[in-house]
Amino acid sequence: MISRHFELMIQELANAKGNRLVPAVLTAIAGDKHKMDDLCEELSLTKSHLSTKVTRLMEEGLISRNGNLY
Repeated sequence: MISRHFELMIQELANAKGNRLVPAVLTAIAGDKHKMDDLCEELSLTKSHLSTKVTRLMEEGLISRNGNLY
């Protein structure tokens, strides 16, 4: 039940315009990439582009920031 709720939430986020990277960002974080530089390297994105996606995920409460780690 919880996994289905999470799946629907991720789909809703990913379906919004420009948010196709949301699942990739969450997968990278789950794969032990917790710093912005590590995420940028893993996803081949610039910091400015990735920061908008990370900010959106923080606003939705899916991730949180602890210092410079996510």
